[in-house]
Amino acid sequence: MTVLLTLLGAAVIFLVPLWLSRRTTDPTMTSPVDPILGAKDQAAIHDTDTSFIPLPDHLRTNDEVVAWLTKDLPKLTQELTRSK
Repeated sequence: MTVLLTLLGAAVIFLVPLWLSRRTTDPTMTSPVDPILGAKDQAAIHDTDTSFIPLPDHLRTNDEVVAWLTKDLPKLTQELTRSK
């Protein structure tokens, strides 16, 4: 009987943390990729004093994004540093 209670206690000690760790922490989050959903959020980003440069909407493929990041983005960041 004591051995059975000891095994049951050990199983509970192992299974309860395993069960709790599999529960979700934030079920209200709809997209972990882009939490900025509304126009108000976009305006709040653009109103800050940081040099935020948004990725253009016309870029569709990976090659277009890489080309923009390597060719056009350095030009834009140079213009920002000159204007400050």
